[in-house]
Amino acid sequence: MNVIKEIQTETAFYKNQLSSNLIDFLFQRPALLISLFIKHLRFMEFYSKKDVRYYYHYFFYLRLSYKLGFQIPPHTIEYGVRFYHWGTIIITSDAKIGRNCTIYPGVTVGKNYKGALKIGDNCFLGLGSKVLGDVRIGNNVMILANAVVTKDIPDNCIVAGIPAKIIRYITDEK
Repeated sequence: MNVIKEIQTETAFYKNQLSSNLIDFLFQRPALLISLFIKHLRFMEFYSKKDVRYYYHYFFYLRLSYKLGFQIPPHTIEYGVRFYHWGTIIITSDAKIGRNCTIYPGVTVGKNYKGALKIGDNCFLGLGSKVLGDVRIGNNVMILANAVVTKDIPDNCIVAGIPAKIIRYITDEK
């Protein structure tokens, strides 16, 4: 898919929360700032460092990064990741976060000396949760608030606690 179309679909979620561009800009609404942050992050990923447009987007990426409290390097999150609030979010440069994940404030995704970590698609990282070390997290995983994940997590489960333990598996039964 075209990069421009990906960015438009990714930032459309935030556009639904906004009223008008001038008022949102004047009052620095979080939904506008987050959508601009994602836009500049994606353009930085698209352009190479040899292109002057990279540095244009890098300037705004850094400003919004400080304003929102995000420390998210390029090429770490896939398309469709949603941030519902601004606040401290720290992601290491070696991490890979899959598509359509939801990340709340206070989340830290860090590594140890062994290697990078990978979070699958459709995951939920709750308020203040920490994912630390050389960890693999499967698809469709919910990491609840303030959980500290230090071991691998399989697909389709809910984890909570310090250290995080599986409290339930997600099934299609109703």
